[in-house]
Amino acid sequence: MVNVAHLAATIQHLLVPTADRLAKETGCIKRERAFTGSSLVQALVFGWMNEPMSTLSELAGAAATVGAGGSRQAIHKRLTRETARFLYAMLCKVAAQVVVSDPVTMPLLKRFTGVYIEVDFDSCPVNGVHSIPPAQSDR
Repeated sequence: MVNVAHLAATIQHLLVPTADRLAKETGCIKRERAFTGSSLVQALVFGWMNEPMSTLSELAGAAATVGAGGSRQAIHKRLTRETARFLYAMLCKVAAQVVVSDPVTMPLLKRFTGVYIEVDFDSCPVNGVHSIPPAQSDR
């Protein structure tokens, strides 16, 4: 379990060394040019957090913000099945982290008995084997 005080270090670890390793394992990053695994996941996540329907230009702007030299074309070239596998592997790693803190009582939250998040850990990457549900077609 991760204490809230250690959350920043946990996120940093997930978004840099873990992302770089998973990007290579999934075949998303074969050689580091415009992007590393960490810069790609940060550009996509921060870009989509800012605007879920981001254009390639907006994602390229997010890439520049995180220090990657990715253009619209570089982003477009990386929107592949390998990148989908990479992002899925990252999601599984993030979902596996448990964050705890002292309970906070809020009137609105008193109405609920809990928060439930369903994650299928059986289909998450284990020991370097990455699977993602097959698509109808790659394009």
